[in-house]
Amino acid sequence: MKDTLHVASDRLCIELHQPGALDPTCPTGCVAGGFGTFPGCRRTDGSCGVLAEKVGGLFAIGLGCVGRLDLGITDASQSGAGRRRVYTMRMPRVQVYLPEALAREVKRRKLSPSTLLQNAVRNEIERRELVVRHEKYLRDLRREVGEPTRADREYAEAIARRLRRRSVKKTG
Repeated sequence: MKDTLHVASDRLCIELHQPGALDPTCPTGCVAGGFGTFPGCRRTDGSCGVLAEKVGGLFAIGLGCVGRLDLGITDASQSGAGRRRVYTMRMPRVQVYLPEALAREVKRRKLSPSTLLQNAVRNEIERRELVVRHEKYLRDLRREVGEPTRADREYAEAIARRLRRRSVKKTG
């Protein structure tokens, strides 16, 4: 039997760890009942879903890339261009200032500033978490094997130089 998450007294069962990948071309989804906003993802069948890994960005639920209808997200709550945006939960308002040229470009392209900011904030939080994990990994590695010697550093720099040169060569 597959792992499932039971919601609302077993009226809704959703399989955990559904495959898919974060996809900025898929709209984010707001879920009724205050469960939060989830970024869009591409499911293995090619359809758009939402990446429901954490509720409110804090509590891990591990659903993966679930179908929009599985979480009660209908077309009315999708945030694609030209669609009316409907939020099914109250969100705090934040005032953001953009340079005039950037604001005009956002408007010209019919982008949602709210969605853009949410995605940018999520990405920055994730980036900072990765930096912290990377620093912890390096501390643990140094504790386990010690500081690299000068010869180790020179060897690593030589490999990095070769890789940089290789990346600018044209293939084919």
